This record gives sequence, C-alpha cells and structure tokens, in this order.
Amino acid sequence: MLEASGLCDFLLKGEEKPVAAGDAQDKWVTSNHKIFARLVQYTEDAPYDMVTQFVEERDGMKAWKGLVAKYELKGNVQKAVLQKELHNVAMAEGDDPDVFFGKQAGDYPAPTQEAEGGGG
Repeated sequence: MLEASGLCDFLLKGEEKPVAAGDAQDKWVTSNHKIFARLVQYTEDAPYDMVTQFVEERDGMKAWKGLVAKYELKGNVQKAVLQKELHNVAMAEGDDPDVFFGKQAGDYPAPTQEAEGGGG
C-alpha cells in the first residue's frame, strides 16, 4: 500500500515538518496528506475511527503514529496478549474442526501416499 508509492520511507524516517517554507515543506505536506488518504482508504472499524480523528489537518504522520501506538505491542506485553488469546480458544465437543479453524476442505493439500502410510 505505502511501499509502492514511496511513502513507506517517509513514515519510517519520521521526519518532522520542515520549518522553512519551500519545496521541502511542500513535499512533506504532500506526502503527509497522501499517507492520510491511504490510511482512510484502507482502514475500517476502530482503526478507521482513529485515523479520522486527524481529518481536519489530514495528518497522516499523526494518524500512523496513533495506529502504531495502539496496535503494535512489543515484548512481554505482546506475549501475554497472544497467550491470553490462545488460552481462550476452545472448540466444543462435536464442532467441525474445519469450521472451527476457518478452513474449507479445498484448502488442504491432497494427501500423499507417504502421509497415508502407504509410501514405500
């Protein structure tokens, strides 16, 4: 989404808006507005609500930083969140495992003779 347009580097550098008016400031403002437009276009639900908090100034950098702060957990916090989610996963007796895991029968590769115990 952002890599193809060169905006990913802009975000990763995290440069502040140049103080002096001119080409550098114009380029920064244009990139910032493009990022905001893409975030509005490609988010939905709660992330979209967060992005649109910055609609008046169309500040893509602030919207991006807000998303990262909220959704990118690091270290032990991330492990704890993942462990809690995995702990709460439960399949009731009699549930279809394909449905539970969100798979369709066609998603599985065809079994080979070796996998079935008949190879070799």
